[in-house]
Amino acid sequence: MKNFLLSRIIGIIGVGNMGEAILARAIKDKAKDKRLSAKNFIIVEKDRLKESFVKRIYNVKIASDVKELVFKSDIIIIAVKPQDIDSVLDAINNALQICEEKWLLIISIAAGINTSYIENKISPEVKVVRAMPNMPASIGEGITALAKGHFANTRDLNVAKEIFAILGPTVNIEKEELIDVVTAISGSGPAYLFYIVSAIVAAAKGLDLDKETANKLVYQTMIGSMDLLSRHSFDAETLISRVASKGGTTEAALKIFKERQLNEIIAEAIRSAYLRAKELSR
Repeated sequence: MKNFLLSRIIGIIGVGNMGEAILARAIKDKAKDKRLSAKNFIIVEKDRLKESFVKRIYNVKIASDVKELVFKSDIIIIAVKPQDIDSVLDAINNALQICEEKWLLIISIAAGINTSYIENKISPEVKVVRAMPNMPASIGEGITALAKGHFANTRDLNVAKEIFAILGPTVNIEKEELIDVVTAISGSGPAYLFYIVSAIVAAAKGLDLDKETANKLVYQTMIGSMDLLSRHSFDAETLISRVASKGGTTEAALKIFKERQLNEIIAEAIRSAYLRAKELSR
């Protein structure tokens, strides 16, 4: 699969946060075994300042429009905002009407856009894989959920997996409708953790710790705790019991969490995110 990708051109439509993250991890990251290089990419970006920046930093080819990108690409990653998806799909469809028949895979990371929506907007029967990465992908620590459309096969899914592996681990989602759950869990998840960190820092400062000390204590506690959790097979309950001795300070804090039903608050918040994801889906 790696040799397969090396001989392919990947077109990226839109180089915002995720589009640029793919370029950065594939081209600029010196810590990884680079499988792809600038010659494997061509991009289209409507923001001319952003386009110029990407050209200068990553030295990738710039297509004049979506039509040229379709002609020159084997794999197309759609990384635009949902409100821009229709014009992009129309342009892809128009290009395919006059393009010689070839193997083409479309990978969409456009939020809320189902593979069936893309398939219905583009003819002929196009191979589509939907990807849902999250913010830590920008430093290679993200996780991406992948779901294949009606006409995509296992090889297509594996191609998408190989590309998004540069951003972190991937998971296959058999039922695409569960992407809405993924959105509420891992897509929005970083913000939940940032919110909790912010709340703990605020509490520390409220108890008269200075900002610098509070930040250092909380940030390293979170980093170290996540590392410890991963080394213990993500068995959170066991680790909680090891920290919370009977009658101690941790137990006092956990008692408040339980009395205020923090678990129910979190579940309700995630369900609200999930329902909103369903509403925005098309």
